[in-house]
Amino acid sequence: MLSIAYKGVAVPFLWTFIANSSNSYAHQRKALLHRFQRIFPNQNIAYVTADRKFIGKDWLSYLVEKSIPFCIRIRECEHLYDGQRSLSPKVVFSNLQVGEIQILSKPRGIAGIWAFVVATRLVDGKLLVLITSRQPKQTLVEYAQRWQIETLFGCLKSRGFNLEATHIYRRDRLCKMITLLTIALIWSLDTGQWQHSLQKLPLKKHGRPPISIFRQGLDFLRRALFYLDAQPQLFRQSLNFLSCT
Repeated sequence: MLSIAYKGVAVPFLWTFIANSSNSYAHQRKALLHRFQRIFPNQNIAYVTADRKFIGKDWLSYLVEKSIPFCIRIRECEHLYDGQRSLSPKVVFSNLQVGEIQILSKPRGIAGIWAFVVATRLVDGKLLVLITSRQPKQTLVEYAQRWQIETLFGCLKSRGFNLEATHIYRRDRLCKMITLLTIALIWSLDTGQWQHSLQKLPLKKHGRPPISIFRQGLDFLRRALFYLDAQPQLFRQSLNFLSCT
């Protein structure tokens, strides 16, 4: 699935259903990017970000060959080659303390390509190690955008549309369902943004509102549909956000 970071949520716009239940293969990811470039031939990709599962020689070599910038997390057990020897990030960044950030001065070899390497130690003691094809000063900020895909999964599942409760298994029907849910997601986000502009929710002690923009919009749409006969103007107002004009 390819998605665009939008208002705190990754909005899907291209996807494919795969037979393997675990991770996608490099050729499947390349096919998805080919579709993107065919549909949007003049659109530049700022960068591709992905988690630890999305590495490998074929995949990384393809990104380098196509000059597609990337920012990808790697496992602590991977090997970084400095031209003389290979060491794991666990060894290279063994002295890194929680909250500290270290940028290696020169690119390192990994999976057949050379990339800049950035690392920080998280509060749980684990290393967050990133490889990037660009200058690494903004790498951690760029990678943080990837978390929006997790927010998307929450919206599609338990915190929103309960996608996992479906009994649909045919790929063509699942594809149509994802399309409808994507429209509903954007509708909820825009409606929530509108509601937030009218009445901002008080922040809680952790500095965040009690519910997300998405949830605020979804709750409004549910109320508008539930009271459609009594207050039809609410639903008519929300329909404006489905217009492209």
